[in-house]
Amino acid sequence: MPDSLDLADLGTGSVIAPAGHGKTYSIARTIADHPELRLLVLTHTNAGIAAIKRQVKAHGAGHVRIETISAFCLKLVRSFPGRAEWHTDQEPDFAQVQPAALRALRSSTILEVVALGYDLLIVDEYQDCSIEQTMVIELLAGVLRTVVLGDPLQAIFDFGATPSVAWTGSTTVLPQLASLSTPHRWKHTNPRLGEWLLHCRQEMLAGRRPGPNTPHPFEVASLDRGAAQGGLAGLIPRQGTTAIISPDPANPTALHNIARSYKGKVRVAEKTDLSELRAIASFIDRTSDRAAVLVRLIEFASSTRTAVTTSVVQNLKKNLKSKGAASRSKQPVVVAATTYLEDGSARAAMTFFRHLISSEQGHTYRPQLQKLFVKVLSMSIADPEPALEVNAAQLIDRNNHRSSWAPFGTVVGTTLRLKGLEFDNVIVLDPRTISAHNHLYVALSRPTKRLIFANAS
Repeated sequence: MPDSLDLADLGTGSVIAPAGHGKTYSIARTIADHPELRLLVLTHTNAGIAAIKRQVKAHGAGHVRIETISAFCLKLVRSFPGRAEWHTDQEPDFAQVQPAALRALRSSTILEVVALGYDLLIVDEYQDCSIEQTMVIELLAGVLRTVVLGDPLQAIFDFGATPSVAWTGSTTVLPQLASLSTPHRWKHTNPRLGEWLLHCRQEMLAGRRPGPNTPHPFEVASLDRGAAQGGLAGLIPRQGTTAIISPDPANPTALHNIARSYKGKVRVAEKTDLSELRAIASFIDRTSDRAAVLVRLIEFASSTRTAVTTSVVQNLKKNLKSKGAASRSKQPVVVAATTYLEDGSARAAMTFFRHLISSEQGHTYRPQLQKLFVKVLSMSIADPEPALEVNAAQLIDRNNHRSSWAPFGTVVGTTLRLKGLEFDNVIVLDPRTISAHNHLYVALSRPTKRLIFANAS
């Protein structure tokens, strides 16, 4: 198979695109090679949009419409509110947007109108589609040339009440047309790792746990103490980007405990939705108990940085909980707490929070969350009218739209948080405990140069 595919020459169907095999390159190359075509590219996240746009720009391609499937569905229901049964002033709840889009597209007239606007639809990361999203895509594929790209072995997202599609690479509407087979990610950095991952992939697709090849293209280390007790100190490379992958995706506290142990050298890879930022903003908006707000600020600061709960802060927290008041101490953090109790302003909250995170003894291990919260307060100081939760939502959306974001330093995360990213080095903690083949494959395919298995002794 070629290093990349001209997706415009394939017809309607699917392309199997394993991790690191040039999927985004093929999309960008097709866009660059066919300026005469009206292309629509759909993906799932703003980070995915940014990755495609970077490649398109690198190829010198012109304008192309690239957006998330959710955003496409929202524009659709707003354009045809009658058929979609959508109120024009309705909040964009995406759990309701996609069913509404389906209602609109089941009108043959609307379906044909939408299809007339494009010559080719390309869908990225098709394995991450919900059932409703696949129904939208298949309706469009019935009247519009459509190519979907994805990898069944990277289907790791859970849509909760809306299940994901059990996609194996081919459907009646979207038969498999081709597959990408060149491991570009490792071609110039670690070709043996790329070849071994191809072997692992075949084993996993056959339902088997891959056995190690000889010689190993990875390193194995036994930890003399837990990762949260500093056991990784000698393994974290000094150069390049590094990801530490925890095998427990349901336990965010495990990530925090690991990051706390390395004196600011490791930070947490946050969830895309940054739900904790929304939660604290919402709490401050909705409560009239200023003492409770200060307690929440202490707990929030402690979840982002070490050495926040000094003896002074511990006593302050105790007084706030029991008496709803600060003490008479002249310590700056206590004075700032008293000021907030008196006026409840965003400026006073900012002063108090900055005192909490300014200890010289501590280090920040969740800088993204901490900085965004400071920005939320700054926005409220500049303009008190919008609720903090509104400011938080705007910042989260803006953060997810950043096209320049790239991994740096060392992060600790889960497969769900690190999927789609690549790092120079990856340390997989206790890989034997990752039982799901799709999660294991995502973990193994993140590094470009060096893969380390770190096992508890």
